[in-house]
Amino acid sequence: MNFHAFASAAVSLTVTAAFTALPPSPPAQLAPSSEGIAAYTSLHAAAQFGDVSAIQGTAGKQPAALEAVDRNSRMLLHVANFARQRGAVAELLDTGANSAAMDRGRYDAVSIAAGTLDTMASCGI
Repeated sequence: MNFHAFASAAVSLTVTAAFTALPPSPPAQLAPSSEGIAAYTSLHAAAQFGDVSAIQGTAGKQPAALEAVDRNSRMLLHVANFARQRGAVAELLDTGANSAAMDRGRYDAVSIAAGTLDTMASCGI
């Protein structure tokens, strides 16, 4: 084996070992699990299931509650986007929900909405 063939094989093994040693990255924009949904507060459940009247009632009485987060740092707008609840999303935006807030510091509501649309398109919905 000549030097160039040996060096090429060594680099290939090193690169392969480096990439196989990396832990798998978590999937982007994971939708809430059934366990996560079951643990929601009543307001997060309202966003999940599109209960616009509950969102409106809270917005009128306790507007700060609209900024509440779940155990994954998701605000109501994130939850409504994952659940594709257009009415809830519209109401939350009308009441001033922060569309730039990040869940776990990674995804804002607009990115989640775009990811949801991509998933729907790939499924033919």
